[in-house]
Amino acid sequence: MREEENERLTRYAGEKLDHIMTCDVRLNFKTEKVLPALYQRAREATNESSQNSITMTAAKKIIERVSPGDICIVLTGWKTPYRLYGETDGHLGAVVLARAIAKACKATPVLLAEDEIANSLIPLCRIAGLNVLDLQTAKATESSVYIKGMPIGKKESKEASENIFNELSPSCVISVERPGRNERGVHHYNRGESCSDGIAYLDYIFEEAWRKGVLTIGIGDYGNELGLGKLQDTVKKYIKYGSMCLCPCQGGIAASDPAEVTVFSSTSNWGAFGIAAALAILRGDLNIFHSGEIECEMLKNCVINGVVDGASNYPTRSVDTISEEADVGVVELMRTVIQKTVRIK
Repeated sequence: MREEENERLTRYAGEKLDHIMTCDVRLNFKTEKVLPALYQRAREATNESSQNSITMTAAKKIIERVSPGDICIVLTGWKTPYRLYGETDGHLGAVVLARAIAKACKATPVLLAEDEIANSLIPLCRIAGLNVLDLQTAKATESSVYIKGMPIGKKESKEASENIFNELSPSCVISVERPGRNERGVHHYNRGESCSDGIAYLDYIFEEAWRKGVLTIGIGDYGNELGLGKLQDTVKKYIKYGSMCLCPCQGGIAASDPAEVTVFSSTSNWGAFGIAAALAILRGDLNIFHSGEIECEMLKNCVINGVVDGASNYPTRSVDTISEEADVGVVELMRTVIQKTVRIK
């Protein structure tokens, strides 16, 4: 009876985390129908039935399939000519989720991105309490991460992706706010233009993981992100430029590579935070999740090191125009859900 009650409580907590991560304070889609439609499709794509929350489903799959000593690859970063070091959305989510997996599963996260973005992730990991070490040392040291820069260009990325996938043999590959190619192999901004030039094609790592049955999790907030391929039809229906972009490919911005777990949230960070919070609940340990104080310090470091708000392109302590105060509030709300659930259980 006690076990059944705990399961009910865990399921309920997962629903609360999903609610928090999908609070549309950005008013991004201009209509109340869009975000719920994309979230619901992601939920259906993630579960055989839509009865379970996305956050708790993702966390359970991570715990089931990521063992101590395993490698978990996390892909992030949206590099452009005018934001070489990427944006606050994605960076923080990737670091927080990597931290949570390292603590909850005793696994070694490997963060992959272009060189500039990889370098900008180093201080964020340290602020979050992760050692940044070479691969072999990281594998032998708890709460450690390995960060690697990936080459630019389609051919170069494919070769490097194949090599590193074979070298690492990951048990999980996660994408957090990473450009996703459409059916014609082109990546896009949400404004309909191509952004394939000057980036690493990390789609190849995701594709290989999917092909080999490795756990894949795609986290995004618009539909043009890597791993959101199961949302293609919904993105094409509801999102501007979803079915017809402005670049010569004319294929639309909807990403095509699917993931086993599809996460759609108001910001990609919040989707990653939701999974990290669910891991903390399942393990009964609040310390698996980060704090508002750590969030503030990471945002401060982003500004110092050239990481910008992706919606405004300004170096401000905000995420997709959401203020630091509101962003930290979301972190603290999730911490409260963890605290209450663990205490009751």
